[in-house]
Amino acid sequence: MTPKGDEYRENFKESRHSAVKSMILSQKFIPPLTLNVDIDMSEILKTQRKLKTLEKGSENSFSSTSFIIKAISLALKDYPKLNSYYDPKSHQLVVKAAHHMGVARETSEGVVVPVMYNVNKMSLKGISNSMQEMIDRLRNGLVKEQDLQGSTITVSNFGTIGATNSTPIIMYPNTAAIGFNKIIRKPIAIKGDNIRVRSIMNFAITVDQRVIDAADAGMFLTRIKDLLEKPELITLS
Repeated sequence: MTPKGDEYRENFKESRHSAVKSMILSQKFIPPLTLNVDIDMSEILKTQRKLKTLEKGSENSFSSTSFIIKAISLALKDYPKLNSYYDPKSHQLVVKAAHHMGVARETSEGVVVPVMYNVNKMSLKGISNSMQEMIDRLRNGLVKEQDLQGSTITVSNFGTIGATNSTPIIMYPNTAAIGFNKIIRKPIAIKGDNIRVRSIMNFAITVDQRVIDAADAGMFLTRIKDLLEKPELITLS
């Protein structure tokens, strides 16, 4: 027999239940495939600093996450199948026109995934403002159950916990989940044998292999990489 030791129980807040249910269903029904790519974030960081200077005195932070969310939304326009869910009754892929992005956040109660709705209609500044409003609502305990529903794809920033590599979990019934990690300085070969130290971030995507092929996931990742390494494509969109 296993001896009984001291123990205590904690109640989960209602805001966490939605994420827990989705992860359990995902592990039960979705066969996952995860791909990774390294992205040079050096130009994004430069652009971020420039925008912060231009917006001096504003509450707008133009975080790296804002750029990443905008890049994902732009890439989804080229690869809309990643913004979908599988209908097991009809055996059809249901592709969603609107980009409702679940943004996973670590809180004192664990992971919560509030949703940013209609990201495809937002500018970079609009995304940054929406992100800040979401963070404020989380801090003040104002996130409601309806704020956690209806995501079409999810995004997780594992860099906040110091991770340099990750395997994101799909939030059922989505077909894709994206994870990005801590930006680290690395020596990189540029234009032949020239070595420069650049700001590199590992970027991961997990897809539902029932409906998304590795080739589609790989091309989607490549498109995101192109956008983030040429930030003018993001700021001008």
